[in-house]
Amino acid sequence: MEHDLERAAGDAIQTRELEANVAWAAAARERDVAQTRIVHAFRHHLEFGGGGPDEADLLLFARAAIAEQRLARSSFEHGRHLSRASTGAHIEHKPSHPGDCNDRR
Repeated sequence: MEHDLERAAGDAIQTRELEANVAWAAAARERDVAQTRIVHAFRHHLEFGGGGPDEADLLLFARAAIAEQRLARSSFEHGRHLSRASTGAHIEHKPSHPGDCNDRR
C-alpha cells in the first residue's frame, strides 16, 4: 500500500514536470516565431522601406519571453532544469554582431 502511494506521488510529480516542460517549450516556440517575424519585418523595412514590425508581434514576443523566463526560473528553483534540446524546441544561433542577421556561428 505504501509503495503504491509513493509510486502515485512520483507519477504525479513526473506529470507536473512534463506539463511544465511542455508549457516552457510552447512559450519558447512562441517567442522564436515572434522574434523571427520581427527580424524579417525590420530587414524588410531596412531593405525596402515601409513600416517595421507589427505591434502585435512585439507584444507577443514580450509576453512569450516573460512566460519562458518565468517557467525556466520556476523549474530551476524546483530542482529541474529545462533545456530546449530536452523539450524539442528550436535553438537559434545569435549573430556575433547585432547588425549582422546572416551570421549563423
